[in-house]
Amino acid sequence: MQKTVQHTSKILNLNISKKQRIYSTEISTEITQHNKTTFNNIAEEFVLTFIRKEDEDIVYRKEVKKRFFLNEINFVIKKLNRVQELALKLASINDKLDFLVNKHFQIIKVVNTDEIRKKWEILKMDVLNEYPDFKTLTDDFDEQLKEKNIQQVFLEDNFLNLLFSNLFHKEFNDKNTIVEPKLLENGIGELSIPIIEERKLTKSKRLFSSTVKINTSAIIDEKNKKFPLAKMNVFIAQLGTEEGSQHELNFDYKGTYNIDVDLGLVSEAALVYTFEIEGVYKKTNTFNFRLEES
Repeated sequence: MQKTVQHTSKILNLNISKKQRIYSTEISTEITQHNKTTFNNIAEEFVLTFIRKEDEDIVYRKEVKKRFFLNEINFVIKKLNRVQELALKLASINDKLDFLVNKHFQIIKVVNTDEIRKKWEILKMDVLNEYPDFKTLTDDFDEQLKEKNIQQVFLEDNFLNLLFSNLFHKEFNDKNTIVEPKLLENGIGELSIPIIEERKLTKSKRLFSSTVKINTSAIIDEKNKKFPLAKMNVFIAQLGTEEGSQHELNFDYKGTYNIDVDLGLVSEAALVYTFEIEGVYKKTNTFNFRLEES
C-alpha cells in the first residue's frame, strides 16, 4: 500500500481588534573596515494599534514610547556622544507613524506625512541652533521628506519591512516556499541591494501550542536591474583595494517569525544578515522585535 504523506498547511488570520499592543525591538549594525569595527545598537519600546479600516485596507499606528542606545553588552548608554544625541533628536519625528497596510499586513503607504513634516520644521530650527555645522544634514532631510520621496523612505525601511510582515491571509505549508523580492536599504555602505527572500513554514514541536514558525532565507538578486554593480565597484575601490583585484561578495541571511495563530499576531521575529567583501569589508545588520503585552 502506498503511504500518503501529510503536509502541514496554515492560513494566518490577522487580528484587527482595537487594542494597543506593546512591542520591544533592537536594531544593530556592526561594520568592519580597514581592520576597525564600529557598532551601533538602538532599542525601542513602541505601541502598535489598529486605527480603522479603509475599504479592504487597514490603518495601523506605530507610536514610540522609549528609544535609547545600547552598548555591545546591551546596557543602556547614559552618556551619549554628539552624534547619538543628534540621532535621537532626528528619530523623534517618526515617533508616531500611521501606515495604510493591506490584508497581508504589508505597508502600502504612510498616511500622516504632513504631520511628520510639521514636526520636522520645528525640530530643524532647534537642530540648527544647537548644531549649526549640520546644515547639509538638515538639507538632506528636507529633500527626503518631500512628498515625492517620503513614501520610498518608509517603504524601503528594513525594520518596518520586518515588522509589517506580509504574512497574513496567505496559505503556508511545510512543502512549498513563498518567494518575496525585497530591497535591503544600505546593505553595502549606503547601497541598497535587491534580494530574493524565501519563506517556509516549519512544524512546531510543542504539543498544544498555537505558535507556528516561519523561517526565511535569501540570495542576492544579481539579475535585478536595481543591482548597483557599477556603484559597488566604485565602493570597493574607495576601500583602498588594488586596481584590478578580485574580491568575493558573500551574503548570509537568516530570519524567523513566531506567529501566535490564535491571537493573530507575530509574537516574535528576528533577522540577521551579513554582506562581506572578502578581506576588506563586512557589515552585519540585526533586527528583532517581541510582543511584550497583547
